[in-house]
Amino acid sequence: MSWDRPIFESAFERRRLRILNSLFLAVAKMNGRSSLRGREARWITISFFQQHLHLSLDKPKRSNRRNTLPNTTDGSDEIRLCMSILKGWGSEDLVMSWQDTEIQRLETLLTDIAIHVILTAENNYRENALHQHQWRIQWKAELEEEECKHLHRHGHQAGLTALPYPPRFHGTCAAVRPGGDGTLQIEDTRRGTPRTLRLDPWESAVYAAIADIGTQRSVLAELSAYERCSPTEVRETLSRFVDEGLALEENSRFLALALPPIATPKPAIRAKEMRRVTNQGALASPK
Repeated sequence: MSWDRPIFESAFERRRLRILNSLFLAVAKMNGRSSLRGREARWITISFFQQHLHLSLDKPKRSNRRNTLPNTTDGSDEIRLCMSILKGWGSEDLVMSWQDTEIQRLETLLTDIAIHVILTAENNYRENALHQHQWRIQWKAELEEEECKHLHRHGHQAGLTALPYPPRFHGTCAAVRPGGDGTLQIEDTRRGTPRTLRLDPWESAVYAAIADIGTQRSVLAELSAYERCSPTEVRETLSRFVDEGLALEENSRFLALALPPIATPKPAIRAKEMRRVTNQGALASPK
């Protein structure tokens, strides 16, 4: 009952210290540094470089299940031992655990335990290194974006840029007009999967009206002959184009992002042009 009473005199405590000693000697071959803290040596730490693993070696926790194995080995009064790798200091979550069984004792598993301790430290190191790398990439991108905004603000104040912030590029897509019915077909290839959008005659007319930079008022004036032409209808159509990524809005001005397809010359015309270029090259060459 005294505070000075020996703690490690029992067979259980001495066996526990022998197991820890064997494990510490094994991990030391891979430059692992081990330490025990606390009056009863219950705070176990094994460190590899900057990785610190916390372990526990004690009696298995009791369970309320009826089929739980007793806490002693068969045929003796020796108490079972359980070794666990913890997810963190003081955590009850386990990475892996080993325990005395009726077939084998914990001493026979020390090689497997040492290997898993080293592998766990290596996995933790790689995960932390990857996390730090991703954080640095994100931090660098944020610094570059902030620096770009800072330069644009000063450039705008000095009259060197039109906008006080970097312009946003939305990309382009090809626009194709089927003939005769007044509709417009847009083939969008900016995203991973190409998509095709078909605009009805009214939407096609509104989209054509903002082929050059236009405002809601200019669209209303250009499409005044349409029955659907109203401020509400025009605004809803323009907003839908912006939401779909088909148009850019800046200070209540709109610009269609779809471009007409580039016409490919016919083979005969292309061959004729190539012959013309070849002949000119031959005439220009010295004899």
